[in-house]
Amino acid sequence: YVSSAPAGIYSAPPVHTVTWTVGPLQPGETGWLYVDVIVKDTIGAALTACASIEPSGTDVTPADNSMCETQIVTGSFDPNEKLAAPAGVGQYKMITLSQALTYKINFQNVGNDTAFNIVVRDTIDPSLDLGTFVSGASSHPYAVAINGREVAWTFSNINLVDSITNEPGSHGFVWFDILPDTATPLGTDIPNWAGIYFDFNPPVITDTISFRIGTVNSVPIDEKWNMVSNPMDTPDDSVDNIFPTRVSNAFSFDMTAGYQTSALLANGIGYWIKFGPAQTADVFGVPMTAIVVDVDTGWNMVGSVSSVVDKDAIVESPPGIVVSNYFGYSNGYSPTD
Repeated sequence: YVSSAPAGIYSAPPVHTVTWTVGPLQPGETGWLYVDVIVKDTIGAALTACASIEPSGTDVTPADNSMCETQIVTGSFDPNEKLAAPAGVGQYKMITLSQALTYKINFQNVGNDTAFNIVVRDTIDPSLDLGTFVSGASSHPYAVAINGREVAWTFSNINLVDSITNEPGSHGFVWFDILPDTATPLGTDIPNWAGIYFDFNPPVITDTISFRIGTVNSVPIDEKWNMVSNPMDTPDDSVDNIFPTRVSNAFSFDMTAGYQTSALLANGIGYWIKFGPAQTADVFGVPMTAIVVDVDTGWNMVGSVSSVVDKDAIVESPPGIVVSNYFGYSNGYSPTD
């Protein structure tokens, strides 16, 4: 923490907070509170800042009184950029259909003269529900218009100073919220980017941020040892991600090598894992409806797809290679259909 304007009351760790007494606000009135901090984390780290307002009287909509923003620490960067929250899960930034997306478009006048008018254009992907679009806070007043699936924010007479003359004053931003369309198939990628028009210049295109739609598969877990598999196309196949409450390593089985520990849970393979009390493990990802499993001569531990499958629906290639019953394990082995 360096400073705040207007001056607020700073509270030290474990939770860094700055508190202001704002006073009365009229309907539609806006204001700004500034905090300067020094970032001490490494590039790539995720930093989250949250703000909330606590009215002293009755609030018609208390649910919109707080907001959090997560940003990734970067080095040198293009100041015209697109940010989004939540962070999502894994490299594909996986989210569920019920999660609202909050986008922030940052822009900066890096020219050598004042930008008098700025227009930000964002084409909303068909997998997002345009009916849930809410335009949010901004650095400067704007007018917003929707034409088809394109949203345009017009900052007329913004008079944004150039970065050479006044670097802190050369920045601007606008936020918006939107929900995925509930009809979007699981596994769909949702990209988004924006074009920023400074006066009569060609647009500056931001980076693209993409999310992938997933869901949760709840796996029942017995006390102690369980025969389990990774039932989803997951953004992170590590055993730490899929079964974080385990109390043992994950063990696969090979007729030649015997039991072997595994840090990654490949689809189609069964694993022995020990847990504490009985529980439910929620595995996040995209459901699998079919999978090809390579098997060895002798006994094999095989994994399943995302739902229960009748053994008669399993196709053997070549036919007749399975010479025993299929067995499941729940406090003991038992044949299963």
